[in-house]
Amino acid sequence: MDSSVYSILTAALFDSILFSGLFCAFLFYRKLRSPVIESDEDIELRKPFLHEGKYDFLPLVRKINEMSSYEIYSSIGEWGFIYLTLHRYIIYVFAVMCSLGCGILLFVYSFGGDTNVDDTFHVLGISHIIEQPGYLIAPIIFIFVFTFALYTFAAYYYDIATHAECEDINPPQRYCLVITRIPTNFPPEFLNFKILKMLQSKYGSGVLSVYTIPYFQPSYKLFLELEEARQKLRYYEYDFNKSGKRPETISKSLKKVDAITYYEKKIAKLITKTSESKIQGLHTNSGRAYIICESQKLIKEIIDFRVERDPVIKTEDWRFKAASNPADINWQNVGQKKKFGVISKFLYNFIFLGLFLILLTPTSFNSLIQEFFDSIGASELLEGIVGVYLPSLLLLIYQQVILPEAVEFLVEREKHAYKHDEVSSGLRKYLFYLVFYIFLYPLLGLKFIELIGIFFESDNDWQKEFADSINAAGQFFTIFLVHETFVKNGWDLMVSGKYFKSKAKALLATTDAEKLLAYQADFFKFDLELAISINVLIIACSFSVVYPIILIPALSFFTLRYFVHKHNLLAVFYVDRNSSAYPTLFTVLCGIAAAVFSMQVLTAATLILSKVDNFSLFAKIMAPGSFCLLVLSILWFKVIVKRGRIEFTEESERILKVDISQYHHPMEKVPN
Repeated sequence: MDSSVYSILTAALFDSILFSGLFCAFLFYRKLRSPVIESDEDIELRKPFLHEGKYDFLPLVRKINEMSSYEIYSSIGEWGFIYLTLHRYIIYVFAVMCSLGCGILLFVYSFGGDTNVDDTFHVLGISHIIEQPGYLIAPIIFIFVFTFALYTFAAYYYDIATHAECEDINPPQRYCLVITRIPTNFPPEFLNFKILKMLQSKYGSGVLSVYTIPYFQPSYKLFLELEEARQKLRYYEYDFNKSGKRPETISKSLKKVDAITYYEKKIAKLITKTSESKIQGLHTNSGRAYIICESQKLIKEIIDFRVERDPVIKTEDWRFKAASNPADINWQNVGQKKKFGVISKFLYNFIFLGLFLILLTPTSFNSLIQEFFDSIGASELLEGIVGVYLPSLLLLIYQQVILPEAVEFLVEREKHAYKHDEVSSGLRKYLFYLVFYIFLYPLLGLKFIELIGIFFESDNDWQKEFADSINAAGQFFTIFLVHETFVKNGWDLMVSGKYFKSKAKALLATTDAEKLLAYQADFFKFDLELAISINVLIIACSFSVVYPIILIPALSFFTLRYFVHKHNLLAVFYVDRNSSAYPTLFTVLCGIAAAVFSMQVLTAATLILSKVDNFSLFAKIMAPGSFCLLVLSILWFKVIVKRGRIEFTEESERILKVDISQYHHPMEKVPN
């Protein structure tokens, strides 16, 4: 057995053993990490739809697997439904690509006439037929076949995402639009009257109501502090009623004081400050207004045709778009000053780019590992099998440990007005760094310097060397996807950090109620997990023609990932069933287009090496053609996503009146 076969099979063996160990630990640990919390105190806890602590494993698995798509949507909302649907469709398209690629392309590649083969896996790549024009027609055909399959997948995914709806979940955003960039120096009541009059004069009585958000950002910040103090007081009173002992806390002057008295005084001061700040905020607005219409068709008309020009309230600067679900609004960030937001966003992104493009790279971690092994005299362990296994494993550690903390820190400080904007921002950042470091960086780094030298040495067969390097990259990423299949999915199944995080929070808690809150369900990180899935999609598609064996671990990864994450979404994590996933659709579609582009370019770069002019010319034409297809796809995706979730036709029209109070700022309910 040659080294390449041995490397991949060894990685699969080690990782499958590790996954088995993680699975056994999960069976023991699952109820420990998610204890069933019972309390006589009225404490609202975040809980998964099916609490895993209440079920034995097999009954829970059966219950989850028997759930239909409609039941999933009804249980965990749009996010969970669309996320799982995306992975199910990826499984379908990879099953087709794997059947065709491994069934036909591998068969063609194995008939290549290259006798100077160092290992078996080079027989399974395009380098084995690069000098045989008669066989090169096969990868050209499969470029078009796989492109068609991936764009068909994108079309089906777009269709299901735009028509996703559940009668159990009332979608008020379907009948509401939002206007932004309104001058903030006008009182909300004046704008409510003015905007309603303008819209009704042009569009009729179908425009039902207008709500311009007052500038409540400072007062809402105080209100959140007030609510936190009230919650603390309830917890301390709960402890006092339970134990009969007056609880103590540390004041700002670092002195021990009576906790109940301290928070009663703090609450009284905050009530006064909040009321004064709220009254002051009623004189200006936050720069956005919500409009309720009687039909979706009318919303489409207003977005397309806008309003008459008014230089006083600067209607030419207004932006009209479909509104988001009220549950999606980050009220604490509504009214954020744009100038401050842009400057802070630029500075944080600049620091982030410098940090991760220069200092915290996979190469720097790899160098630290090598220095450590050298210092203990064990550098020989990094040669051979471990040398192949370790670099790709380091990429997985980088993906799971280093990057998430930095991205979360950055997104939190961007002060997005909508929760889905937070997810979209995180998704873009994760995707950029994952694609760059986990795909492009290793791809360009493998034998790159050696290839440049070979290119300038006329005595060497640089075409063959380049094709072999593509196979080497394919082998590297095949091992990486084996890690993703077993290690990543096993780690996701464990969610080991949940138990230790809960324990740490419970130890730091000052009241019994806070100890209970420490064990509530965490939010599912849709941005990170979506970025990982799209990155794996791009990697697998890139090598699907030149090294089709990679489709096997890719299909295995997504199949196992679908079942693991279906379990986690329903039984481990908390998912807000009212939040919207639609705004991230554009980024996902662009990821699919990028996967097609990467596949076409990598295959074209290999076909250029052919000594037959026709194939070389085709590859040179396909490279810019692929770029044009990518640009056109992105532009088209932008158009269809912006157009909205459904076609506004008479046949699809249905009337639903939504109460404007659903979009009222929480401060409206707070007495002055």
